[in-house]
Amino acid sequence: MIAAALCQFLQQLIANITVVALPSITYDLNFAADTILWVNLIYLCALVAFCIPFAKVIDQYGVKRCTMIGMVVLLISVILSVV
Repeated sequence: MIAAALCQFLQQLIANITVVALPSITYDLNFAADTILWVNLIYLCALVAFCIPFAKVIDQYGVKRCTMIGMVVLLISVILSVV
């Protein structure tokens, strides 16, 4: 139950980070306002595109194992993005 709550929290956190970062991305990369909206759309499309293949992997290896591996990968990627 705690792992499921943590996963849901992390998913919402990552989605909100992309939205909060849009003004900084716009300023740093000199994008127009209409162009920067594509960043969030591409993020969501990539998220949806990986749902079906990862569903098959989860069926094969189990929900708990895949959840833990995903959380570790997310943790490592967040730490690397901060450094």
